[in-house]
Amino acid sequence: FDFQDHWAWSADIEINYPHFILNIVLAVLYRAFGLTGIYAFVLIMSYFLALSLYYVMEKIHDMAAGESNNRLYPFVGIFVSILVLNSYPLFAVARSQLLTFLLWLWEMWFILRFINTGLKRYGVGIIILIYLCSLIHATAWYFSFILFIPFFATIYIAKLKKHLSSK
Repeated sequence: FDFQDHWAWSADIEINYPHFILNIVLAVLYRAFGLTGIYAFVLIMSYFLALSLYYVMEKIHDMAAGESNNRLYPFVGIFVSILVLNSYPLFAVARSQLLTFLLWLWEMWFILRFINTGLKRYGVGIIILIYLCSLIHATAWYFSFILFIPFFATIYIAKLKKHLSSK
């Protein structure tokens, strides 16, 4: 390792390869297809993020709405997806953030499913996504644990409320 960022536009930037897997993917794409391959990769990942965002938002809305007739299906997912993706094109470049946002979105969904169902496969999925995030974006993988805080705080506040109301 020469500890240089060969993808940077400016020279002599020291780096410690925090985007190991992404650098390999981009190098393979560039060698095979040139800049067109990297551009196609960014487009495919952006569309996958948009579809994932819509899917997860709709599933969260369905869980929250439950059996009530007060469902705005499919407008909640569309509205949230458009709102988020409206600001996203400025940042949709061949960088690790693109995949990290996608991993965090699916990690949030797996956390919700794990809490609601208790199935071990969602727990395994969370660990796999955290591991992938550490390989793709090593400088931000620890944020995965911050995603857990609101979910577990909600659980413990509900348990405390139930405990206090039973007295």
